[in-house]
Amino acid sequence: MVWPFSSEKIQTKDDFRIPKDLDELLKQEESTLSEREFKSNLKQLSELTNHRPLDPSPTLAPKDDSNAEKQSDLQSSEPKGKIVTAKTALFENSPLLHDSRQDPKPLTQEQLKNARELSQYKRENPLHASVLVNCADLQLAFLNCLTEGKFAERMRGCNVKNNFYQSCLNKQSMIFKFFDYNSMTSIKEFEEIKYVADSLFTKYYQCYDDLFEEEKNEKFAKELRAKREEFHCRFGK
Repeated sequence: MVWPFSSEKIQTKDDFRIPKDLDELLKQEESTLSEREFKSNLKQLSELTNHRPLDPSPTLAPKDDSNAEKQSDLQSSEPKGKIVTAKTALFENSPLLHDSRQDPKPLTQEQLKNARELSQYKRENPLHASVLVNCADLQLAFLNCLTEGKFAERMRGCNVKNNFYQSCLNKQSMIFKFFDYNSMTSIKEFEEIKYVADSLFTKYYQCYDDLFEEEKNEKFAKELRAKREEFHCRFGK
């Protein structure tokens, strides 16, 4: 194949002529055509050399009106004057839903006062602080032993009194959680749980050795369950 810009004649089946504008461009030193015109002429020349007819201008595909006809048929089947929306279609065969939300009633002065007192009580009497209060006498006995106890007990670090104090903390914490202390909603409920925990522990455990007696442990557990049932019936828990 010979480059179309050369002076030799291009041999093709059908003779053709170089466009006039392109011929003038080749003869002149400087082109007078714009870049767009030059590219257009070059494209025409390449199509002629390859014996390919020019591409016809694209035509738009015929529009499919089948969907439009179906929609028009559906709209014509609906009764005139009726507007169908997503909301009407959803509630067409069901009763209207009424808004159950209501404006909250304002609290009375007495209710606000009780709420403030309860919030303050919770801050001042958390679970761990209430447990420490119930075991405060055993803690004091342990500290006195360290400073004023017998020499033999102090040499052993007052282990017996310390172990009894630690056991009190564990038992009291278990009772408070058993009654679900943190979920109470009134000061009376908090005070009742503290009283039950303290009274049951002091009733069955007078010294450290009592913690290892199975009979006392069984009675303690039985009465603890009975106290919880009584508490639930009394406060409606």
